[in-house]
Formats: sequence, structure tokens, C-alpha cells
Amino acid sequence: MKNAGEPMPGNYFHRNKKQNDEAFSELMVSYHNELYRTAWRYLKNEHDALDALQEVGYRAYKNFHKVKNPQYVKTWMIRIMINYCLNEMNRRKRVIPVDSLSEKQGRDQDRAISLDVERYVQSLDEKYQLIIVLKYYHQYTLSEIAENLEIPIGTVKTRLNHGLGLLRNKMQKEEGK
Repeated sequence: MKNAGEPMPGNYFHRNKKQNDEAFSELMVSYHNELYRTAWRYLKNEHDALDALQEVGYRAYKNFHKVKNPQYVKTWMIRIMINYCLNEMNRRKRVIPVDSLSEKQGRDQDRAISLDVERYVQSLDEKYQLIIVLKYYHQYTLSEIAENLEIPIGTVKTRLNHGLGLLRNKMQKEEGK
């Protein structure tokens, strides 16, 4: 969802290198919190999330000139973050025990449920995971998701419904154990 105070990425393109560098810095400051929260949701560790933020900032800076549509620069950066986090998780092959995370964050039942849901979301195929993350964690509308991913809104709805169905099935199977 776009905030009223967000910079307009389209104003940052087609400038000289110095102006582009300054513009990129402004975008990173503006999107810092959202990128950090995305990294933390996947990596579950402050240090790893900060490392991810730094690495993704570098990757985005290096490829900033390749952005085709400035309107979608925020989604483009979130996509880089999600890809980085997924690659990091696969590279490390580490399992994060939900119980230990729950203890760190308190024994609040809502948080435990939230952690379970996040674990299930992370286990979904990437095409479902991305839509669910954009819809429920970043509050994008279905039409914004369709525009940003450059896919028809019907595909977004189908993937969202299918992804939510898969989540429901995984959770019901887990409850039955």
C-alpha cells in the first residue's frame, strides 16, 4: 500500500549519476523499515535481517538503472529482499524452532499462532507466498499486486485463494497430529 509521504520513484530516474545516487539514498531511507520487517519475517534474527538489508541495498543500487517502471521500485526492492532471504535460508538449511522464538517473544498465544502461520507461509511455493506476503503483510490491494507483478488480477485472485487453501490444509494436518 502506498503511503502519502513516500517519495515518488518516477522523479528519480533519468538524472545524472550524482542525482541518481542521492535519489537512491532517499528511497532506501523511505523503504528501510518495510525492507527490514520483510527480512525479519523470513530470517527471524535481527543480525541476519540487518545483513540482508545491507546486501539488498547494495544489489538494488547496483541494478537501480535496470528498473523498467519507476512506479514499481518499492515492489522491486521487496522482491529482491524476498529472493535474498529465500536464498539465504536455502543456503544455510537451518531450521528455526518455533518454540524458542516463541519464548524470546513471550508466551503470548497470539504470537505463537502468528509464528506458526508465518512458518506455513514460508513453506508455500514462491508464487503463492509472494502474493500472500504482499496482501497481508504489506497491505497491497489485489490490483496493486497485479500491476506490480505484471499479471492479470484473475491470476492474483486464483493464486491467493489457492495459497490460502494450501495454508488451511497444512494447518489442519498439523492440528490432526
